[in-house]
Amino acid sequence: MSSEPYLIRPAVIEDYDNLCKIMHIVDRYHAEQHPERFRSVSEGRAWSLDYIQGILDNPNNQIFLAELAATPVGYIVVFVIDPPELPIFIQDRFASIENLGVLTQARRLGIGKALMKTAERWAARHGAKRIDLSVYLFNQPAIDLYDALGYVAVSQKMSKPVELENNASISDAGAIE
Repeated sequence: MSSEPYLIRPAVIEDYDNLCKIMHIVDRYHAEQHPERFRSVSEGRAWSLDYIQGILDNPNNQIFLAELAATPVGYIVVFVIDPPELPIFIQDRFASIENLGVLTQARRLGIGKALMKTAERWAARHGAKRIDLSVYLFNQPAIDLYDALGYVAVSQKMSKPVELENNASISDAGAIE
């Protein structure tokens, strides 16, 4: 890709097809790494038009699109969230990076960093006190980016498949017998 300046702007529903092309690359990478968790979806349609419209219609959500030479090359999805009103939680609004993707040929140009900084500024303007995100351990390029931007691990999500023992059954009450 060229060294031209890139543009980051809020996405609009008319960007749907271009967003899907970039999202497809990110989604395919996840499906290759975790086929037990993610399905391979036909080219460009893992995210429905209604789902994207719902994000764009919610004032606490935003999608930003990065363009290089007028070609979409990256995106970020950010939500602003109010924690549940439980005594344990400090009632600080926070943001969550739901998804980030930059086309391979547009990487190492600062686009991922610029998308993250744009999301951070947007979140701050919407009252967020921090930004949370999750990243799969196989995604070392993303981990490196988040580390470089000052993000730190604050929890560890673990997973394990569950199986019902051969002689066990689940009763109507939901107890295992």
